[in-house]
Amino acid sequence: MYEVRQMARALLAAMDSEPVAYTEKHEISNMHATGLYLRAWPADRARNAVEGYTIPLYRHAQPAPVVPDDVQRDAKRWRALLGSARIRILGSAGFDATAHPGENPDYRHFGMEIWTHYPNWLHEKNEYGIDTLTQYADAMLAAAPQEVSHG
Repeated sequence: MYEVRQMARALLAAMDSEPVAYTEKHEISNMHATGLYLRAWPADRARNAVEGYTIPLYRHAQPAPVVPDDVQRDAKRWRALLGSARIRILGSAGFDATAHPGENPDYRHFGMEIWTHYPNWLHEKNEYGIDTLTQYADAMLAAAPQEVSHG
């Protein structure tokens, strides 16, 4: 029964997926001062875009956007990298040179060098730097303790 309800909700939301009207940011952000409470314009995209009315208004709430798998995978890599015991990023506090038992400070130094000495190395157009960092994050994920399923 739960699946039927869920499907019905999805179908109802999909029925009304086209905007019914458009408005602009000043009408929304300054409602109290102007006394205009959401004056909508017809759904004529070409005319509205010229006049600045580019915020779509829907009859029902729209489904949340789906995060692509590659973005989720990259986020997991970054969390693993930044949470690694081998690399300590302390923000404005600077580099933590304190040696911790079982850690090699050279690993931490490598991580800090990436951000401090080679800021352009991780630029989106520098595929070598991004590939190297991605390989490092993948290796850390593989070496990290894994959750054991007890079910």
